[in-house]
Amino acid sequence: MKDIIEALFYGRISPAEHSIINNSRYSKAINVVSEKEEQFLKSLVGYDKNLYNEYKLAQIESLSESALGDFKLGFMLGSRFMLSMMTKLDYDE
Repeated sequence: MKDIIEALFYGRISPAEHSIINNSRYSKAINVVSEKEEQFLKSLVGYDKNLYNEYKLAQIESLSESALGDFKLGFMLGSRFMLSMMTKLDYDE
């Protein structure tokens, strides 16, 4: 148990890390988003391009905060599961 906690602390493992499988629905959706973004960016110039870049950075920040909140909630839920397993439970209820 100590080893996994240390690995998590030092960043050797990441519970949020996952692989993208080629030709999966997720992979295809990401490719479509990327292609459409490239097409859209080609149509922008000057102020509009800067505005879009600012929007994209704000979007990334909000998604990162959301992912962090989800991670914290998942960790708390996992901790509650572990605590319930370690305590005496009345299964007749």
